[in-house]
Amino acid sequence: MKKIYKRNWLFKLKSLAVFGALLFAGTASAQLNGTYTIDAGGGGDFASFTELSDTLISDGVSGSVTINVVAGSGPYSEEFYLEELSGSSASNTITINGNGETLKHTATVVELEGTDYITF
Repeated sequence: MKKIYKRNWLFKLKSLAVFGALLFAGTASAQLNGTYTIDAGGGGDFASFTELSDTLISDGVSGSVTINVVAGSGPYSEEFYLEELSGSSASNTITINGNGETLKHTATVVELEGTDYITF
């Protein structure tokens, strides 16, 4: 004789919570670590300083990061804004090599809010 077990509402709620957690587990972004390039022509890791700042703010860093601006790819007409970055420290620094390219904007060009360990 087979016994049929009914699942109660708590089982369904727990199943929904586990399924929801699995959906969001895949959306985590990797922190930046290593060397990257900015190239407005689209050949680099980032097409603009704005894209770089958005990525740094959302993902943070897990090691030293060097950003090289591709020579001849500018000038860049935008603001470069950074706020507190997760992972930045005395050993996890951010270095931006401009390679002689110009960054200009009608207002503030570079704004760092609560951000340390950055070298231009």
